[in-house]
Amino acid sequence: LKCPLSLELMTDPVIICTGSVYDRIGIKQWLHTNDTDPITGIKLQTKNLITLRVLHMYIDNFLKENGV
Repeated sequence: LKCPLSLELMTDPVIICTGSVYDRIGIKQWLHTNDTDPITGIKLQTKNLITLRVLHMYIDNFLKENGV
């Protein structure tokens, strides 16, 4: 549930074209100056970000259940 860039709990998880998942803020900052996946180094075909609603709901439920 942590973003591999910030190592913080994701609040707005997104997936990029390589299949990697990041928090929107972190990956947007990365993509501002890079055109690769920060984990794999693969050059991105597109910089589109797709919201992962199911993961977002899972994180919200996790936070509620753990009193965070």
